[in-house]
Amino acid sequence: RIFGTTATGRKACLIIHQAYPFIYIPWNGRSKEDLETLISTIVTQAQSRFEHNLANEQVVQEDDKPDGSNVKNGNGNMNSSNKNADGNGGDYSKRKVVAGIELTKRTRFYGMYKKPETFALIKLLNPTMKLRVASMLRDGQFLNEAFDVFEAHIPYVQQFFIEKDITGMGYVEVAGLTCRCKEL
Repeated sequence: RIFGTTATGRKACLIIHQAYPFIYIPWNGRSKEDLETLISTIVTQAQSRFEHNLANEQVVQEDDKPDGSNVKNGNGNMNSSNKNADGNGGDYSKRKVVAGIELTKRTRFYGMYKKPETFALIKLLNPTMKLRVASMLRDGQFLNEAFDVFEAHIPYVQQFFIEKDITGMGYVEVAGLTCRCKEL
């Protein structure tokens, strides 16, 4: 969400869709089949690690009180219902991790590189999964190979602002606007 005013002075809240947190990994000399394998392993392994961490958190919570009445549900709320934010009723196996992976040409930022290289741009659906997936890529848990991970350290909102060239107190030009008000 971006808050501001329109050119006519009306207050506005701009909601941006399909802006995903992302990371880059080098992809030189690998095939498209490796890309498909990477997608499936990220989804399954990152999801199972997420579920394992969540189960450990719930065990710790249950140990705090003998009756287990303070167990956290998936969205961090303390209550007895097991509904999470996406309505899956606590079933995290239905939650997706990766929004998409695409190949792109980039020049490495650090070092003396002149030519662009092929990178896999991994778009994630949840900003909190970005560091987890990045550490799993660095540890070699995908494709049995340790990857260099780029742009994982940049916070999601700042990453969005950098990619879209948005600055504080600057203008945002919008095409294809849908307004929920009577007039703009």
